[in-house]
Amino acid sequence: MLKGHLFLLHADLADVAYDAIVLPTDSTFSVREEWTKLGVDTSKPARFDEQHFGRTGRTWWVDVTDRGRSDADALVAHLAACLDDVAATLNTRLARVAVPVLGVGGGGLDDESGSVQGRLLDVLVKAAEHHVLDILLTTIDERRFQALQDARLGDPTRWFPGFAQSGRPDEPTLSLAQTLGTRARKGELSLFLGAGVSVGAGLPDWRTLVARIVAAAKLPDTITPQSFGELSLLDQAELLQRRDPKFASAVVDQVKTVKRPGLSHLLLAALRVQQSATTNYDDLYERAVSSADHRIRLAVLPYERRTDGRPWLLKMHGDVQHPDDIVLTRSQFAAYDARHRPAGALFQSMLLTSHLLVIGASLTDDNVLRLVHQVRDYLRPTAGTANFGTVLSLHPDPARSALWQDELDWISVDREGDDPGRVLEIFLDAVAMHAWSASTSVLDERFDSQLTIDERDLAQRVREIASEVERQTGHAWQGLKGALRL
Repeated sequence: MLKGHLFLLHADLADVAYDAIVLPTDSTFSVREEWTKLGVDTSKPARFDEQHFGRTGRTWWVDVTDRGRSDADALVAHLAACLDDVAATLNTRLARVAVPVLGVGGGGLDDESGSVQGRLLDVLVKAAEHHVLDILLTTIDERRFQALQDARLGDPTRWFPGFAQSGRPDEPTLSLAQTLGTRARKGELSLFLGAGVSVGAGLPDWRTLVARIVAAAKLPDTITPQSFGELSLLDQAELLQRRDPKFASAVVDQVKTVKRPGLSHLLLAALRVQQSATTNYDDLYERAVSSADHRIRLAVLPYERRTDGRPWLLKMHGDVQHPDDIVLTRSQFAAYDARHRPAGALFQSMLLTSHLLVIGASLTDDNVLRLVHQVRDYLRPTAGTANFGTVLSLHPDPARSALWQDELDWISVDREGDDPGRVLEIFLDAVAMHAWSASTSVLDERFDSQLTIDERDLAQRVREIASEVERQTGHAWQGLKGALRL
């Protein structure tokens, strides 16, 4: 059984869902403006002066100083005591506790970020495992996020103790996480997101969504709940649409109830893939992608053209911002090919030109299946063609796995004693770690303490060269600037 886990998130803390949050302050209880923007209670907790931490609502405030002076020892000691209190107060297994990188801003330890972050990781992972908490360490600083991932890459088994390095081909392993993460880093991976991803954020699945709308609809007395339930979901939607033209709007209203991306969305966004597709109507993945850097906005197809090099997302079944375009009913599915043929072609190009990672989808959608079958048949004469995708499934499906043998790797994250959705989230955290393995954090002297003395000397020389490169304006230098993320 998996223990509590320390997740790393490249995101704006305002976009992270949590049961509790730990925020930094000092001995005088001075609260920085960036934390007040989160809408938390900023009143000073009782016994804060005595304990160096305290709670107001779902927010725990921790003193990251030693009587106002920057001090890493005081920081980790106060944080450990604070997390003990969080666990005792919540008294809930696997509660989610959001934490920013403490002490490196107003705490005055920014120049010592490398060593401070190492100690933070150590105290957080120990608290997560001891108290069975899921701790979400969050930062929007790209170089900081890289440095945090660097600290884990040296010993993945320490940070992911519930996963074997290798194993059966149908189970999630650290080796598979490395393979997928490396594909993402090299630009060889694309995503296909199904409804299961958004269920983790709090949205209802399709069956539950239709059931909610049916409960509010007025079906004639001649249609009993039993007879209605005997219809397929597509036929149920068809009947509801025919009786009420506002059916699509009712679906949109349900989808819009959730505005904050789920943990899976944020972890998938950290893979930084250039192309993705979804049958979901919501905009939670788009929000997750822009969370770390609000300057990045996905090009959402087919509602805009992607001509500027931005990463793009293909909405195959419509979007909450375009309710008239949503594919819901039997007749809409039947007419899909005629109306959405370019979307199908684009999805097939993803299969032909990249490795498709399927998340939250069981591949039962007739239109998606048709497109995949066409690619499979097209590739069949090609000798030595590698599998064109990996499916991460919540539950074992031996029949479907056999059906797609040699074309899709079917990986089940179901394991005795663990919630499959959480296993998937932890596995995605491992994939994201490897997606960031080509780090440029050595260009940032804040993280020198993570390097050996010889490495620091080399890093300093590289920084001097990088500084010279950054000042160049000629076309010949642009590729190198991009590689160094200058």
